Amino acid sequence: MSASKGKVLIVLSSATPTMADGAKSGYYWSEVYHPFEVFTKAGYAVDTVSETGAASVDEHSVRTAEQLLAFELSALAAYKDSNHPLHHAIANLRAPAALNAAEYKIVFFAGGHACLWDFPTAAGVQKLAAGVYEGGGVVAAVCHGPAVLGGLKLSTGDYLVAGKRANAFTVEEEQKVGVLEFLRQQNIPLCGDLITKAGGSYEKGGVMKEHVVTDGRLVTGQNPVSAEATAKQAVAVLEGTAK
Repeated sequence: MSASKGKVLIVLSSATPTMADGAKSGYYWSEVYHPFEVFTKAGYAVDTVSETGAASVDEHSVRTAEQLLAFELSALAAYKDSNHPLHHAIANLRAPAALNAAEYKIVFFAGGHACLWDFPTAAGVQKLAAGVYEGGGVVAAVCHGPAVLGGLKLSTGDYLVAGKRANAFTVEEEQKVGVLEFLRQQNIPLCGDLITKAGGSYEKGGVMKEHVVTDGRLVTGQNPVSAEATAKQAVAVLEGTAK
């Protein structure tokens, strides 16, 4: 399908923290790949942006097939295919100053633990997202992407998430993947705390189960399993077909 409906902006983390096991975090590949597939198949062109104009893939997200979950295998195949269009989109990664919020209908914050390091204070991408939202567009985020809601304010000075429902990667999920104590030792605020501090109502579903929360034009997904559904819901909200 030709991309004729407008443009979507996928936001990647610029941070590259070293996690407890020595692996580098960054943007979580499947949380970019599955939304990219949803948006392009729905007829939207996709651009990518990060706070600094640079980004690296989360090493955990492109492990061997034996180490990944079933839903991540198609994403891994795309990662290994240098001709996949997503590689081209990421190669053209921009910094916020080079973009105009008025050109985008959806802004989607992909996850990866690295988001906890930069999204809460990423003023450039936050300003873009506020512009998209105030222009009638949709703000969506998945997994650790909702960390941006801890700093994302509208032109009124109010937090976008204030008075709204949202979800994100949970404490239980951080514990399941073995990083909860590391994050606490590093004094890194968790997603749920960032949302509630900004006046949002934090909701959560089952551990590593698909869960998407919609509140007006804010759509949030809980974990990597929810990435595709979050993107589909963002499109549905934009096009007025959300249930």
